[in-house]
Amino acid sequence: MGVQSDEEIVERMRADLIRPTNAHPVGTAAMMPERLGGVVDPELRVYGVQGLRVVDGSVLPLVPMAHTQATLYAVAEKAVDLIRGEGA
Repeated sequence: MGVQSDEEIVERMRADLIRPTNAHPVGTAAMMPERLGGVVDPELRVYGVQGLRVVDGSVLPLVPMAHTQATLYAVAEKAVDLIRGEGA
């Protein structure tokens, strides 16, 4: 990689890693226990807010190893079942 300083590392990251094609933000409203910093429960309900669910990439606590689109289709399909009351 050939970088030595913190400034060189940041510059390399800006040049090589931070590009719109790589920008699939996830985790801003992560589905995990609230005590660990989660925002939604396994049924996509926002902790502490009645009647609100989140159904987008923000519920994924980690970036999937594949494109986010297929994973989010699965989340959306699950959300449909939950909202219709067809179970967890």
